[in-house]
Amino acid sequence: MASSALDLNGVASQSTNNALSAVGNVNSTVNQLLGIQNANNATSAQMAADQRDWSARQAELTRQFNSAEAQKNRDWQAMQSNTAHQREVKDLMAAGLNPVLSAMNGNGASVTSGSTASSSNPSGASSQADTSLSGALVSLLSNSLQAMTSLAGMSTSALTNTAVADKYTAAQRYAAELSSSASIYGSNLSSAAARYAAEQHAAATRYSAQAHRIASQYSANKSYAASKYGSDTSKYLKENYSDSPFGMLDRWLNGLEKGLSGGKTAAGVLENLGGMISSMFPK
Repeated sequence: MASSALDLNGVASQSTNNALSAVGNVNSTVNQLLGIQNANNATSAQMAADQRDWSARQAELTRQFNSAEAQKNRDWQAMQSNTAHQREVKDLMAAGLNPVLSAMNGNGASVTSGSTASSSNPSGASSQADTSLSGALVSLLSNSLQAMTSLAGMSTSALTNTAVADKYTAAQRYAAELSSSASIYGSNLSSAAARYAAEQHAAATRYSAQAHRIASQYSANKSYAASKYGSDTSKYLKENYSDSPFGMLDRWLNGLEKGLSGGKTAAGVLENLGGMISSMFPK
């Protein structure tokens, strides 16, 4: 779990560093945009000043032109007024009429007005303040917010996945430890049962061997006692009752055993049997 905690702290620290880096980048970008806007506004202000100066010069030229043209019109009208009768007399004479008519009923030639000049004030290219920063800032902040939201989502997902992995690892480790404990317990139980069975078998074997030894010893003792009793009885009969039927029977059995086992030929067997019969009847 310690390693997982370090991983979680590393992820959180990395996320914080990324967020701070993103904020720093946003601040740097905003400062750059502000610098561009200030430069654009300064350029626009200079262009506006140049436009005002140019417009002022053009307005002055226009006023001078209009004043000169108005003066020409006034001079034209003055000339027309001053030569009205002269021009009328010339006109009457040209028409073949008496020039005296101009003095009697004439009003003189009409005074016309000359054409006046007019000019509009020219306008140079207008300058406008740079307002693109607002849109750029909105786009920048929107992208930054989206990036930071995505980064926070990825960090949260990483933390969640790490926590799930830790729980899964802990569960697997617990299951492995439980399985190992069960296997060890089963092995110990099987070993104890096998050892107990072996001990019981060894004890039964020892008991059987001991009982067999005791029985064999008892049987041997009884056989020895019986043999000894038989030998003692036979000795006693030989010593005390050699001429009795029991002594005769004993000698006959011994002779029969010797005759059957000691004879190599039929004659030998008969000889032994004859000796046996003779021994049954002592002299």
